[in-house]
Amino acid sequence: MNQIKSKNDLRKLFPMASKIIYFDNAAAALKPKNVIEETSNYYLNLGISNRTIETEIGFRVQEKIDLLRKKILNLVGVSQKSHSVIFTSGTTESLNLISEMISKLLTPNDEVIISNSNHASNIIPWVYNSKKLGFKIISSSTIVDQISDKTKVISIGQQTNNFENEFDFFELVNICKKRKIILINDAAQAIIHGTVSANDSTALAFSANKLYGPTGLGFLVVENNFLSNLTPSKYGGGTVKDMWNNSAINFDLITDYRAFEPGTLNIAGIFGMVAAMEFFESIDHKHFLTEMEDISNYIFENLSKLENWNVYRSKSKAIIMASLKGVHSQDIATYLGKRNIYVRHGKFCAHLNFLNQEDSFIRISLGIYNTMEEAKILIETLKKGGDFFEY
Repeated sequence: MNQIKSKNDLRKLFPMASKIIYFDNAAAALKPKNVIEETSNYYLNLGISNRTIETEIGFRVQEKIDLLRKKILNLVGVSQKSHSVIFTSGTTESLNLISEMISKLLTPNDEVIISNSNHASNIIPWVYNSKKLGFKIISSSTIVDQISDKTKVISIGQQTNNFENEFDFFELVNICKKRKIILINDAAQAIIHGTVSANDSTALAFSANKLYGPTGLGFLVVENNFLSNLTPSKYGGGTVKDMWNNSAINFDLITDYRAFEPGTLNIAGIFGMVAAMEFFESIDHKHFLTEMEDISNYIFENLSKLENWNVYRSKSKAIIMASLKGVHSQDIATYLGKRNIYVRHGKFCAHLNFLNQEDSFIRISLGIYNTMEEAKILIETLKKGGDFFEY
């Protein structure tokens, strides 16, 4: 199959790419036509639950769900023999679920290490559960130095969505395997910019929307052997094998990933995500990542030349953070937005390292459909901004 390498051909697949200059890809990627069409196709021509599996349409729905499980596992280099995929609403729910389920296994003498550069959804659940259950939380930028005999869990992001990690992820992988420490990988950013393997961690989490798929769908990939130790944190339809009442109500759960997926799945999102995976397979992703790095270099170098700007860049080079002395980032983002350029402003989700160093930033995060022309428009617009105070 000939993969798409032309930026013009690529951009034609994204309806929104010609309407706005979009630099907020760390939050959510734009969607290609086939994802939009396949999501609509589910509602227009199928529209039923996979629970109605005894019917032709129900069988087709279940086939698509099974196909996505296989594609997700293949994406992260494993199979159903060793790992399971739990469908969630996104990375945030995945991280909340795994934190709550693992926390039930911990004692007050145990320690959980998290990184200062973690996303908020990989900090707050651990802090909340530690207060409720009594285990200790250690938050640090030097993860390896904090490991002790009490360390039971390390929960980090393979790539941060703002600044460089101050640890070697693969060094941690080796340490955790040797010392039998549970390692949780927030792969939300790494899944689109690098290679992610489920074999490197006990569990990993990421979202569909970063992979050009629909919003409201995420994945929690867990080792089967470890999953058998976990108790679900949510219950409902589709999770129970049997329920009876002999003076008291009792139940038996299904003994696989289905026990962790109560209720109706985001079936339309699953259809759209299969299409997103097919889109992903149809393009030369590495080629576009190289182009994106050139665009990142241009923005970083030229923004750094502007007076009174402080500029930072992530290790993947896909994210640039910048602040202008004496100007609030909201004013800059508003100024750009009125000129059809979309960036984010604030402290964002991964902020502990820089909490007291800068008031706020604009975040410029790149996608494969961004162009050098858009980068030049951004720089020229910022040059003309003045004090950016505009209503």
